[in-house]
Amino acid sequence: LNMVRMRAIENHRWVLRATNTGVTASIDPYGHVVEAAPRHVRTSIRAGFGYEHDLTFYAAYGDIFAYLCAVVTTVALGLTLRRRFTVN
Repeated sequence: LNMVRMRAIENHRWVLRATNTGVTASIDPYGHVVEAAPRHVRTSIRAGFGYEHDLTFYAAYGDIFAYLCAVVTTVALGLTLRRRFTVN
């Protein structure tokens, strides 16, 4: 359930989770469990949800920050190695 809560926060979306043996739940875009059914109980829940139109930075641009960090690290490492092995 915690991973689903993180996906709701990451994408700023409502998540309706339906399971046979786990926790069936409605999770808001901020990761709060609005309604949930207990584990291993045959039941249903009546839960409200909404539709969000906005995108988070991660949903819009994905891993661009990670790629940018990799490029900066590679350039810094290259410059360091170049200075170290340059003959004066």
